Amino acid sequence: MTNERMKAIKIVDELIAYFFAHQLTDLTIDLNYGLSQLEISVQGSCDQKPDDLDQLKEVLNSERQEELEEYYSSLLGESRNYHELNLLGALVDSADISYQNQQLSITVYRKRS
Repeated sequence: MTNERMKAIKIVDELIAYFFAHQLTDLTIDLNYGLSQLEISVQGSCDQKPDDLDQLKEVLNSERQEELEEYYSSLLGESRNYHELNLLGALVDSADISYQNQQLSITVYRKRS
């Protein structure tokens, strides 16, 4: 399996872990592994907006750190805490996050090299 595909798996894993950490278990996941970009969307029903959603949006829209991503991707999955989301933010280029009508939606984008 290619390194890019392994990163896609880890990104999906971390997004699912975020939803599970907020007790969201009825999820829909879409993954588009395109030639130039990876796009992963996760949606789920949520009674109330998660308290840390603004922080998550900031972290996932921070600048991608290509020079450190091999190291960071190896650390993903080691433990389950907010530090993991910082690592995830270093692996994606941008994210769209919305909470409307008790529906949480997170879409992350990663340009392929």
